[in-house]
Amino acid sequence: MANDRPPDSSAGVVIADDDDGVRDALGELIDDHPALFLIASVGSGLEAAALCSEHHPPLAVIDVMMPSGGSVAIEAILAASPTTRVMAYIGMAMGLCPPLATIVGGQIHVSFGWQANFVLLVVLCLILLLTGWRYLPDSGTPSSPDGRLLSSLVSAYARLGREPAGFWSLRAAHASGVVQVWQCHSPMTSG
Repeated sequence: MANDRPPDSSAGVVIADDDDGVRDALGELIDDHPALFLIASVGSGLEAAALCSEHHPPLAVIDVMMPSGGSVAIEAILAASPTTRVMAYIGMAMGLCPPLATIVGGQIHVSFGWQANFVLLVVLCLILLLTGWRYLPDSGTPSSPDGRLLSSLVSAYARLGREPAGFWSLRAAHASGVVQVWQCHSPMTSG
């Protein structure tokens, strides 16, 4: 699927996903956007790398969970076209995580008791914290010139809360968080 529209001032996009339906849906979204046009939609990351080498698009959208996707495809795209920005997403993982978490959490609960789920979450959080601390690059010094990052953050939120638009944005974020917590902790039934 490709668009024949000339790339006047709009940005060309290459899509790579092994699911035809997802490729078609993303292609339609891009075609409907006035600032974007679809160069091509392909079924593998290596095909996307070849297209990026030929067209040097500003953006490539890649499913990292497909065969020949992931870091290999992203490295190939960046090597072939260093100016291309790659937006990677995980296709089926987002749909599979909630039911798998329910199944695994239920099995842990039955086998070891409900407290074991919290122990597992603490262990996973510590692993993520240590991995991020070890492998993420240092971002430099805090943006606060006097080093009091927490107090400057609290005062920025206070200023934001005094503005009408900021207040309602914070309320919407809070409400969204409450809904997410409720969804994660509500019992799941079927039938």
